[in-house]
Amino acid sequence: MQPPPRADDYRSDLGLAGEQAAAAYLIQLGYAIIEARWRCNFGEIDLIAREDGDIVFVEVRTRSGRTHELAFESVNPRKRAKLYALAEHYRETHGLSEQPCRFDVVAVAARQARVGWEFRCEVLRDAVGW
Repeated sequence: MQPPPRADDYRSDLGLAGEQAAAAYLIQLGYAIIEARWRCNFGEIDLIAREDGDIVFVEVRTRSGRTHELAFESVNPRKRAKLYALAEHYRETHGLSEQPCRFDVVAVAARQARVGWEFRCEVLRDAVGW
């Protein structure tokens, strides 16, 4: 008999599924995904993409439920500062310091369906002031 899944596993699995849904959504909008779950010693960027000549650093926030507002609100000033530092590190280590960039947030509302999950995505483009 297997032990029940831990809450951390559930959140991790839902987060990964949300990131995959967000990437598919962005591709539909014309983004080209460069990296998914890019990691360094300082942390992780969920998605890195190109769109309209910009490098786009994407934070994906997945929440179970029907609304996106809580997902957008969950990116606090501390998280934003970390994202900016990670993006700067990525640009420096990839020779892209002069490349224009921006930050987008994708809010993913996940709802359990009969088979698996259904996802609704919404993107907040150029979310510097969010």
